[in-house]
Amino acid sequence: MRMMEVDYDAPPQDIIVEAKDDTVKVELDVRNNERVKVGDLYMVRLLDGARAILQVTSFETEGYDNMTARQTTAMREGVAGVPSSRAARETFQRKLAIMRVAGELLPNGQRRVGALRLPDRLTPVEPITDDTLEEFTIAPNGNAILGNLRASSRVLPRPARITHNFAGDRLVIFGMPGKGKSQLVRALLSQLMAEPKGDEA
Repeated sequence: MRMMEVDYDAPPQDIIVEAKDDTVKVELDVRNNERVKVGDLYMVRLLDGARAILQVTSFETEGYDNMTARQTTAMREGVAGVPSSRAARETFQRKLAIMRVAGELLPNGQRRVGALRLPDRLTPVEPITDDTLEEFTIAPNGNAILGNLRASSRVLPRPARITHNFAGDRLVIFGMPGKGKSQLVRALLSQLMAEPKGDEA
């Protein structure tokens, strides 16, 4: 039986290996093990042209087995070191990323929130593009407030229209402390004060 050769120079590829309820398990290329973080967004291209949006929620590692136990003993005895080559890391450090299906972007531009269907197994996933993130996150008929979208620790370099909620005459702005909400309100008030009144013209 001929062994299949592995192309170690091929670009990293993360692939769905299990799908259930509203989540999928993605086996990470070992080169991506430390790069992927909780909260990161990914996308999957579906056969009908839609893009499923996935968000990392947690991680798993493959089960503890006899080979890992022997390697652990060898490391403690000083016979072997930490697996560092790609082949050794693939043998001992397979990691699964648990991703929740956040929604879909349909080919006609419509946006669906939630897991209406699951991607197939053995489907590659890819980091979300800035255009797809903006298309999925913002309101299609957004208003004049602009800001920078954030995907986990990554912030889009360009501003995008942000959804905001009105409650009567109040503008409700959500956000973590220290993220610029007060500066935004001051800027809005300054702009409002600087605008000429209609009855003064």
